[in-house]
Amino acid sequence: MIPAIALAGRPTVGRGLDDTLVLPTHPLAVVGYLRSLHWSEQQWQTWERRLRGAAFELGLNLTEIIASRDVSSLTDGCPRINQILDIIRLGQAHGVLTLADYSFAWDREIVRRTVARIRQAGGFVEYVYGRAPLLL
Repeated sequence: MIPAIALAGRPTVGRGLDDTLVLPTHPLAVVGYLRSLHWSEQQWQTWERRLRGAAFELGLNLTEIIASRDVSSLTDGCPRINQILDIIRLGQAHGVLTLADYSFAWDREIVRRTVARIRQAGGFVEYVYGRAPLLL
């Protein structure tokens, strides 16, 4: 979920004296993340367009898209995730925008640990398609 501070930067109609339109002055910076073991260039382009469109709709500043290509979903501690953590720790981005939680991994425990690491670094995670349902 996007923190309230991020939502504050989205265009809204104010409830002040004259109900003026408030435009974002500094959209919250986020890093996009994509991962796939099997991919085609056309798929990557489609996914990147979806990330960019979602960032625009949410009023976020998508600073870059980091892709883990040919990385198994069983990989924990992926180098690209470590790169994202460094970007967040350095204050260059405040969170991660990805298509869905399965972008991190199909293994639910790896997803949980990855999201926890991002939050421990001071970031948030937002999903374009939402979280995958839990299977019981």
